[in-house]
Amino acid sequence: MTTVLYVAQIAPARREELLETFSGKPPYDIAATELERHTVFIGPRHVAFLFEGEDPEAIVRRLADDHDLQLQVIELAGAVKAPEALAAVFEWRRADAMPRA
Repeated sequence: MTTVLYVAQIAPARREELLETFSGKPPYDIAATELERHTVFIGPRHVAFLFEGEDPEAIVRRLADDHDLQLQVIELAGAVKAPEALAAVFEWRRADAMPRA
């Protein structure tokens, strides 16, 4: 499994709007993709999107081609600025750790 993380700045005044947006129904059907997990983290000044699967960057690119999802992204554009992908450079796991569900 591979992980990709996108981090972006958010307009602090729009944080509550983002919390509401991401507390509802997901913007796409994850079961219709090869993603195993998609997690969103929101802090006071940043939002992070974690995608996990066999090739999450390719899957995110395919999702970005979806017209309905593009409209949702445009709606968020005023609240989210300067997104960038972060590459995993290190992962530590306990030898006896259970695999993630």
